[in-house]
This record gives sequence, structure tokens and C-alpha cells, in this order.
Amino acid sequence: MTSNLLLDTKEILRYMGISLQKADSRTLSLIEECKKEIENYLQPRYALLRFPLQINQNNITISDLTFYSSDLAKNLSSCEEVYMFAATIGPQVDMMIKRYQKLNMAKSVVFNAVAITAIEAYCDFINDQIKNQAVLEGKKLKPRYSPGYGDCPLEVQKPFLKLLNAERLCGIVHSEGDLMIPEKSVTAFAGIYK
Repeated sequence: MTSNLLLDTKEILRYMGISLQKADSRTLSLIEECKKEIENYLQPRYALLRFPLQINQNNITISDLTFYSSDLAKNLSSCEEVYMFAATIGPQVDMMIKRYQKLNMAKSVVFNAVAITAIEAYCDFINDQIKNQAVLEGKKLKPRYSPGYGDCPLEVQKPFLKLLNAERLCGIVHSEGDLMIPEKSVTAFAGIYK
């Protein structure tokens, strides 16, 4: 599966804050080197569940999780169900970023941008799977939306991960400050509608 992840150079450069036109040959070469190297460290895993959804005056209830978010309520409008997923590309990627921060800061920056691109590509892969399932049911999928976007509280992350049993299923733990470990992990809602 990891070889199917699209690690687009233009996207990697975007995360680095560089346009393709301004990237020099050394940077492009380092990107290619990191794209090949990261394949050795990717351990993609995810947890996914589908739940009935209730929205009442921007209060969102999914299973035993209730929270306020007008932005997510808008994203999920017209949905009666929602997918929740947590995804990671694994702890070894984090270790390599930290290693390169000590040995080679330029490579650390590039490797980090490649890793961000990899987790986003993995989330796109998961999103495509659930979108295909929705289509088979004659339904559609709303764009994914993560805790921390807009007014969707980051504090939702901890009960979100617990609800999905993400630590056991894919090794994602919640740390203080509402961060996830491994760092290259994502949680997201994706509403289903007719």
C-alpha cells in the first residue's frame, strides 16, 4: 500500500514554502532522496468507524461524544451518518525527523515535508475507500474535516481517539496539549449524505 502513496514533489515543496519554479536542483535532488528513503519507515495504519449523527443548534452528537462546532455542523449539514477515522504513518518517521534535526537540518526540513505529504496522501487513500463505499450505497461523502479546523475544538481529539480505540488499532496515543503521537497522524470526520 505504501508504494501507492502519491508523494507529489509540488505538494512537498508547498509544505516547505517553496514554489516549483524557485526550487533549485539540490533541493529537488534531496526531495527525491527523501521520497525513496521514507518508504523504509512508513507503517501506515488506521482505525475507522461509522456512526449515526445528530446536530442540534451546532451541538454535534456522535455516539457518546457531544461538542459544539458551528463550522463542523455546517460541513455535516444534511448528513445523518458520519465516518470517523484516525490514521498514522507510524513512529519510525518521527524518529527519522528527530534524527535528521541533529545531523542535517536541511534534510530534516525536507524529510518532514515528505512525511506531511505522505500522511495526507494516506488520508486521501482512506477517504477514497469510504467514498467508494458511499457511492455503492447511492450516497455521497462530504469533504473530511479534522478537530482543530475552524471552531472544531482540538479537545475533541482525546475522546475521538478513545471512541475509535485508536491506540490499540493503530498505535496513536493522545498526549498533553492535545497532540497525537506519532506526530504524523490525522483524525477526521467525513459525513455521508444522499
